[in-house]
Amino acid sequence: MDLNVTVLSEDDERSQLLTRAARDDDVAGIKEALELTGVDVNALHDEGGYEAMTLLHIAAGRGHVASIRSLLECGAHVDCLDRNRFGDSTPLHYAAMNAQLDAIRALLEAGADLHSERHEVGSPIRSVLHLIRSPDPKRQAAIDIFLDAGADVNEPAYEWGEGTLLQQAVRTGDLSLARRLVDRGAALTDTLVQSVESGHDQITRWLVDQGAQDQDATALARAAARDKVDVCKRACRNSSRHLSSWMLASMSIRRTHLAAMLYRPHVALVH
Repeated sequence: MDLNVTVLSEDDERSQLLTRAARDDDVAGIKEALELTGVDVNALHDEGGYEAMTLLHIAAGRGHVASIRSLLECGAHVDCLDRNRFGDSTPLHYAAMNAQLDAIRALLEAGADLHSERHEVGSPIRSVLHLIRSPDPKRQAAIDIFLDAGADVNEPAYEWGEGTLLQQAVRTGDLSLARRLVDRGAALTDTLVQSVESGHDQITRWLVDQGAQDQDATALARAAARDKVDVCKRACRNSSRHLSSWMLASMSIRRTHLAAMLYRPHVALVH
């Protein structure tokens, strides 16, 4: 973060003039206001609270491609950083979080950093799933743009507990996105547990059919605890070839009929 960057108060009339033009996608208005006020195009504009952003952030978050290109021509830094309580973000993060497809393309064409991890959720591609958590065709399209540009479909989690892109798609019940990510090479690691814990039976069945492994039978145990008979039957196909006697015993305490069903195909493996 550049500590010497200008920060304009939200009460500053110059800031109000510039930010209004950026929000309205008023290209001519932006240029006129920059010339009239003499404000640096990379100045931060206080949005109240703990947030301050540049005009490029505003335009990117709203998908105003004409303003994005005009601001870049006026000297805006394509990877300029905002300031907020969660961590610094680039304009590409803003475009990604709001699934502004044309804005994402325009920023990438201008050389935006595809791998910047200054934001709390990591790189821009992960930001797509940050605000748009429910299934949405736009987020799949946004992820495709990033993958086509060279993003890693198996990028590791930025923070503990987030999981990969595929694990996040599974957790939110987005089967369409999960299919697309697997088609693009996403690894199935630990997805079976995620789907069972999230209660997405359809995705669980699909993952089993795709060959997702349940190495330590964790998904199987979770499914049994939830009395998911069909899920248990499917999970058995891909569970590790070792079901310990203590696991079967714990299952039988909760779900006797499930334990019996699970015990039969593996009886030779636990004795």
